[in-house]
Amino acid sequence: CIRTVGLKTFNDGGADRACFVLLAGFGWAAGPFTYLASFAFAGHTKAQIFTVLFNIFLGMGLMIAHYVMSLIESTTEINAMLLPWYRMSPGFCLGHGLWQLSVQNLVKAYTGSEIEIDPLSPSVAGDDAWALLWAGPAYLFAAILVDFLQSYPAAASHIAAVTQRSIRSIQDTPLLDEDVDVAAERHLPNVGAEPSPL
Repeated sequence: CIRTVGLKTFNDGGADRACFVLLAGFGWAAGPFTYLASFAFAGHTKAQIFTVLFNIFLGMGLMIAHYVMSLIESTTEINAMLLPWYRMSPGFCLGHGLWQLSVQNLVKAYTGSEIEIDPLSPSVAGDDAWALLWAGPAYLFAAILVDFLQSYPAAASHIAAVTQRSIRSIQDTPLLDEDVDVAAERHLPNVGAEPSPL
C-alpha cells in the first residue's frame, strides 16, 4: 500500500520497511492498550471510542509539545527527559516515527547529503518502533493482570475504586449463619444415602 501511493518520503532508502514496522507496531500496541483501558469503562464500545480519540489527540498533542519544547532552549533538557514517557502513548510513537522519516528525507534533500541512514536506526524511527514492540506485551500483561485480579473480590473492589467499574458480577454470596456441627455435617461424605432417581 505504501509503495502503491508512491510517496517518495516513505518509499526511498528502506523507509517503506520502517513505515510497515511502525504501522504494525501501532496495531500491536493499541490493541492491548484498548483492552487495558476497557477496565475503566462500563462498556467496551466506550473504551474503544475513548482509546481511538485518546491515541489521536494525545499522540498529536504530545508530538506538538515535543516539537515546540525541542525548539525552546530552556526546555530541551526537560523534553529529552520526558521522551520515554511520551513513548508510552502508541499514537505518539506512530506519529513521531513517521515525522522522523519525513524530516530525514527533507534534511537529506536540503543538505544534498549522500549519506544513507537506516530508517530504523535509533536516531530516526528505531526508538519509536522498539517502544511500540515493547508496549504491546507490556499493556497485554497489565490487562491480563487486572483481569485476573478482578476474579478476587477484595482485589476487584480496590480496582473498581480506582476505575469506577462495577463489580456486581463478581460479588460473593453472603454466608448463612451456621452452627459448628451443621458446617461439619456438610463436609462429611454422604454415606448410605439413597441414589437420586434422576
